[in-house]
Amino acid sequence: MRSGGVIDLRVAALRTQHTCIRARSRTKMSASTSSSGKRRAEENGILISDHGVKRQKLQTRAQQVLSVKDVCDLVQYITLGRSHNLRKPSWYSLGGESVSRVNLMILDGLTQSHFYSHFGLFTHLSRKYSSRWTLAPSSGERLTSELFNSEVSNASHKLPVRLWWHPVICRFGLKMTGMRGFLLNEQEMIKHQFPVRGGRDCEGFVCTESDGSVSDSSPLFGLDCEMVCIRALIGRSNECVMLDWMNDVSVCPVIGCQWCCAGWMGLFQCVTRAGPEVTRVALVDSTGECLLDELVKPHNPILNYCTRFSGITPAILDPVTTRLAEVQTRLLELLPRDAVLVGHSLDSDLRALHIVHPHILDTSLLYRREHGRRFKLKHLAQVVLGRQIQCEVREGHDPCEDARAALHLAQYFISKGPQKMLDDHGSDLWELTVEELEAEFDQEKNTKNSSVLFGDVHFKSCKSAVFVGRSSETIDRLVTQQCRRHTCSSDRQVLSVFRKVAASYSLSLLLFSSFSSVGAQHDHLQQVCERLEQMCVLYVGPLPPDVSEGQVHALLRRCGRLRSVRMLHFTHRVHARVVFDFPEGALMALERQGTLRLDGCTVKVRRPLHDSSLDLDERLSERQSDPINDRIIYVCNLSRKPQRRQTQLQSFVQHGRIQHVWSSAEHAGRCSRHAFIEFERADSTQAALQDPNRKQTLCHALTPPHMSLWTHPLSVTIESTEQHKQECDRQLLERKIRKLDRRVGKVFRTLEKHCLSIVILPGAKIDGAEHPGMCFIQMKPA
Repeated sequence: MRSGGVIDLRVAALRTQHTCIRARSRTKMSASTSSSGKRRAEENGILISDHGVKRQKLQTRAQQVLSVKDVCDLVQYITLGRSHNLRKPSWYSLGGESVSRVNLMILDGLTQSHFYSHFGLFTHLSRKYSSRWTLAPSSGERLTSELFNSEVSNASHKLPVRLWWHPVICRFGLKMTGMRGFLLNEQEMIKHQFPVRGGRDCEGFVCTESDGSVSDSSPLFGLDCEMVCIRALIGRSNECVMLDWMNDVSVCPVIGCQWCCAGWMGLFQCVTRAGPEVTRVALVDSTGECLLDELVKPHNPILNYCTRFSGITPAILDPVTTRLAEVQTRLLELLPRDAVLVGHSLDSDLRALHIVHPHILDTSLLYRREHGRRFKLKHLAQVVLGRQIQCEVREGHDPCEDARAALHLAQYFISKGPQKMLDDHGSDLWELTVEELEAEFDQEKNTKNSSVLFGDVHFKSCKSAVFVGRSSETIDRLVTQQCRRHTCSSDRQVLSVFRKVAASYSLSLLLFSSFSSVGAQHDHLQQVCERLEQMCVLYVGPLPPDVSEGQVHALLRRCGRLRSVRMLHFTHRVHARVVFDFPEGALMALERQGTLRLDGCTVKVRRPLHDSSLDLDERLSERQSDPINDRIIYVCNLSRKPQRRQTQLQSFVQHGRIQHVWSSAEHAGRCSRHAFIEFERADSTQAALQDPNRKQTLCHALTPPHMSLWTHPLSVTIESTEQHKQECDRQLLERKIRKLDRRVGKVFRTLEKHCLSIVILPGAKIDGAEHPGMCFIQMKPA
C-alpha cells in the first residue's frame, strides 16, 4: 500500500507538472500571437493595449525651413524631372497631377512677419494658397539668379551632356515605353493649339466617341487633309504674305487675302477670319490600308485652290457634293473608342475638320528639334523611312501617301525608342556625329563636376522662360537666350505685361518690388515684429513686492512655453511683462483669469494697451479663421514624463484620427508641456474642443504648422512721441499691402488650369538678424 501510494503520488505530481508545462506553453503561444498581432497592428499605425483598446501610433512632425536651393530643386524637378532622373523633393508632393506651366512670383522686401502681422490684408494669399512654408531669408534678385544658374547634376548619367539634354530625351527619357508614353497630354495639346473639349475657338466642334481607355495595343489611324484658301478680307491688307515653317517669305498675287503655311510642309493653314476649308480627307488604318479618301465641297467661295500643293483644281471639285458634316460622320463611324490619331502637325487638320480627339501622336513632336523647330514630313520620310513622298513631278500631294508616311514614322519611333532613334539617326537628322559625342563624353568623365546650368538645360529642352520686373545688374546678367526679359518700372506694369505674355512661356518669373526699399529698413522691420509680438505679450499684476521672475514663470508655464519674463518696478505696484513663445499661451492664460494666485493673492493678466494694439482682438480672430489651422488644436499642461505625456495625447484619438503631433524644441531631454495636434478631419477638432469630459486645457490653434517663432530679438515697443508718425506709416503700409495682394490675385486668375503657382516672400537680413521669408504653393484648379 505504501509503495502503491508513493507511485500514485508520483504519478499525480507528474500529471500536475505536465499540466503546468502545457499551461505555460499556451501562455507563451498566446503571448507570441499577441506580439505578432501587435507587430501587425503597429505596421498599420495602430497599437493594441493590454486591455484590447486601439491606440493610434502618433506621427511627429519636424518643422522644416526651406532654402532657396529647395525652391530651385522643386522648379527643376517639375520642369525637367520627368525624363532626367532628378530627385523628387520630399517636402512637396504634386499628388499625381500634371503641371502645364510654372509661375513664380517674388514679393521683394516682404517677410513672414509682414504676412502674419497683417494677415487680414493678405486675402488672396491666405485664401488661394493652401500650402505654406517658412523660407530662409534671401532676396528676390538672388533667387532669380540662383534659379537659372543652379547646377543640374549629370554625374550619374551615361550619356554626354549634349545628348542627355537633347529635346527628344528631355521629353521622353531613355527608358523604353509603350505607345501611351508618346501620346500628347492635355497641356501639350493646349500649348500646340490642338482643339480640345471646351477649349478656346472650339465652339461647334464635333467630339469623337472616345472613352479614354487607351492601351499600348490601341489601334493607330493616320490622318491627312488638304485645304484651300477661301475668300476673306483682312483690314487694310493689299497682298497675301505666305510664311513657310522656316520663315521664308513669299507673296501671293491674290489681293485682300492673308495666309501662312502650317500644314505638312508648313502649308495650307489659312489665317483669315473664315479659317481653312477642307477639300480632301484621307484616313489609313494601322496596316496602311486606306479607309477613307474623300473630296469635300467647301461652304465658302474659294479664293485660291493652291493647286501646286493640294492638287485640287476647279474641274476636280465642281462635281463634288460631299460636305464637311458628312465627312465628320464617316470619321466618327470608322474610329473605335480607343483609336489613336497619327499625323504630322495634326493640329491644323483637326481644326480644319472641326473635330476634337483626345488621343494624338504627332510625328512633328516625336522627332523634336532644338528651340521648338520641326522637321518637314518629306524630310523625315526620306531620312528615316528611305521613302520619297510629295514628289515634284506630280502636281499636289497625295493625302493617303502623307497619312501613311506619318503612321509609319510613328510606328518606327515607338518600336525603336528615343535612345535608339538618336543612335541610328543622330547624325543625319540632328547633326550629332559619333566622334564628337565620344570625345565630349571622354572629356566629361575626366571632369570632376559634369553639371550643367538649369537655364541652359531649360532652353535646350525647347522650353521658354520669361522674367518680368525691375532691372538690376544681377538680373541683367541672365543670358538673353535662357530667359526673355521685360523690364518694368512699377508693379502695375509688371501685372500688365504678364497678362499679355502669360500663355507664351512655360516658366514665368515676376518680381514685384514695391516693398524692396521699405521692407529692408531696420525701423520698419522693428515695427512689424512688434506688431506680431503683441499677440504673445501679457502684463501680470499687481504682484507682491518681493516676487521673483521665477515665481511668475512657475505660475504661467502650464499655459505655454515662456520666452521672457521682465519685472516692472516703476509702476505703483509691481507688475511683470510676460512674452510667450506662441499666442496660444497668452490666450490660455487669459482664460484662466481669476484662478491664478501667487502667495495667496489673485493675480490679473491683461493684454498690452496702446494705439497699435487696439485691433488685437480682430487680428486674433483672423488667425482663428485661417483655413490652414482648421484641423489643429493647441494642448497645454501636459506631463513632462514621456509615457504619461503619450497617454495624455492618445486620449484625443477618440475624437478622430490624428495626422501629426509637434511642439517646440525640448530642453535638457525633457518633453515640452504643450503640443499641437493636427487631425485628419476638421470635425474632429470641433469634437475635441467641445468635449465636456476633457482633462487637458486646449484651444483652437493660432500658429500655422510651418511657423516656429512669433517673437524676434528686434521687437521694440513704440514710444508715445513717435505714435503719430507711426500711425501715418501704418496706414500707408496697409494700403500698399492691399494693393500688392490684389495684384497677386489678378496674376493667379490669369494663370491657366494646372499651372503651378509659387509665391515667395524672400525675408531679410539686417544688422546680423535674420527675418525669415515664406513660400506659398498652389496648383491652379481646373
